[in-house]
Amino acid sequence: MASGLNNVLVGIALLFLGTSATAQLTASPAGGTGKPSTMSRTDLQAALERRFDAADSNRDGTLTPDERAARMQARRTAGRERLFAQLDADHNGSISKEEFSAARRHGSRRGREGIAPRRPFAAGADKPIARSDFVKDGLARFDRLDTDHDGRISAAERNAARKALRDHLAPAQTPQPLPPGS
Repeated sequence: MASGLNNVLVGIALLFLGTSATAQLTASPAGGTGKPSTMSRTDLQAALERRFDAADSNRDGTLTPDERAARMQARRTAGRERLFAQLDADHNGSISKEEFSAARRHGSRRGREGIAPRRPFAAGADKPIARSDFVKDGLARFDRLDTDHDGRISAAERNAARKALRDHLAPAQTPQPLPPGS
């Protein structure tokens, strides 16, 4: 039972990694943040295929551990560059103490939501993965989250999955008490 829950929670986390790729595929609510209110299975499949193709640098139809690591490094670098650009309000190429303090006053997304540190991929991360398996696994995760089985993940289903993930990760983020007599 516990391993089944862990598989679902890992699936939720990986699915959230893919939601940014589908954000441009679905209309955002008027005045929204650009995040889709729902995601269809078809949209996710197309996004997974694009993500795979972008990471498959030698175009052989499989992702090696090295290709996955290179893609993750590229995504981390791009994220750091976006964050720097957001913090560098005067666009002078450096972040002043005032700019840093202003960002802290407004709060960062990571700080408010308490996002856990990234964990390595689960079993099989040291083996190549075929495009069909990559897409099939992503769609299986989608199916587990689509609790009403309507072919779309609604905002309510997404929020329930996020809550389940936060609840699962919360004990790992809580400091362990010292043993008696320490």
